Amino acid sequence: MMQYKKPHKPLPQIARELDVDAVIEGTAVRSGGRVRITTQLVLAREDKHVWAQRYEGDLKNILALQDDVARDIAGQIQVRVTPQEKALLTTAPVVNSEAYDAYLKSRQFLFRRTAEGARKSVEYAERALALQPDSPILHAGLADSLITMNLMGAGPVREIIPRAKAAAEKALQMDNSLSQAHYVLAMIHFNYDWDFPAAEREFNRALQLEPNSAEIRTFHGFYLSAMGRHDQAVEEMQRALRLDPLSLLGNRNVGSALYYARRYDEAVKQFEHTAVGPEIRVIRGWFPVFVPEPVSSLRALSSVLPKRVCGQSPCGRRLLLGARSRLNLCLFVPSRLWC
Repeated sequence: MMQYKKPHKPLPQIARELDVDAVIEGTAVRSGGRVRITTQLVLAREDKHVWAQRYEGDLKNILALQDDVARDIAGQIQVRVTPQEKALLTTAPVVNSEAYDAYLKSRQFLFRRTAEGARKSVEYAERALALQPDSPILHAGLADSLITMNLMGAGPVREIIPRAKAAAEKALQMDNSLSQAHYVLAMIHFNYDWDFPAAEREFNRALQLEPNSAEIRTFHGFYLSAMGRHDQAVEEMQRALRLDPLSLLGNRNVGSALYYARRYDEAVKQFEHTAVGPEIRVIRGWFPVFVPEPVSSLRALSSVLPKRVCGQSPCGRRLLLGARSRLNLCLFVPSRLWC
C-alpha cells in the first residue's frame, strides 16, 4: 500500500483499485517522549469523511494507543469483535521507547525483502531486544527477521533456523497470542523440520489470531500445495491477493498455486496477467525443479517469459529439461528454490 503514501489519484479511484468501501487516513507525530495520532474514517467511493479522532500519550504506551485506535474504528464500522479480540485490545504492554524505535527500524528493513535488508532487520531486532529483553513482541520480531533472513539466502541455515525457533518459542512462552511467533514456527516445521501436522497447527493458530495477514495466508497456501490440497491452496492464495490486490508477488503466487494444481490454462492466464513490465523477474524463482506436464503446455507457459529467463537462467533451463524428465516433484520447499 506504500504506493498510495503520496497518491496522485483521487480517493474513489484508489477505492476501486483496492475494492474497498472505506479508507483510514492517519498521521503520527512524535515530540520527545510524547506521541500524537490523528485518524479519520472516509467513505472512499463518495470521498466523504464520517469520523475523526485524535489520541495523545506517552511513547511507552504507544501499543495501548494503537489498540485504542483499532477499537474505536471497529466500533465506527460496526465490526463484531470477539471476546478474545477484546482481551487483546485491552492488554497492551508498556514498551521502552528506544527499543520500540529499533523495532520499527527492524520492520522497515524487513519489508524491503532483500538479503541486506534482512541482515539489517536482524541487527535492529537484536538491538531492540537488548534494550527490553522481557518483551514477547520483540522476541517474535527477531524470529520473523531471522526466518526472512533465511528466505532471502542471507546466512547459513544451520545457524539461523535454531535461533529463529528459539526466539519464537520464547515469545510464545511469554504471550501465546502472538500470531507472528506462531507463523515463524509454522514456517520452520514446514520447511525445515518437515513436521507437517505441527506446521498446520501453527498456521491455523496464526491465522486465527491474524486472519487478514496476506503474508501468513501466502505461505499457508504454499503449505497446502505441498500437501496436495491444491484447490484449497488456490483459494488461500486468492484470499491473500484480495488482501493486497495490487501485489505483483500475490498475483504470481496465485499462478503458482494454479500450476501445482495442474490447472495449466488458468495458470498461463494468471502468469500472462502478472508478467508485465520490468518486474518479470519476480516470476522466475518459483518454478519447480521438474515439470510434469506435456511440452505443449510448457511452451504456452514459457511464451509468457522473455528468452533471457527461459534460455539463460538456471530455473529456465530446469523448466525446459523438466518436461522431458517427466519427474513429478510434489513437495515444494520455497527456501530451496530461490534463484
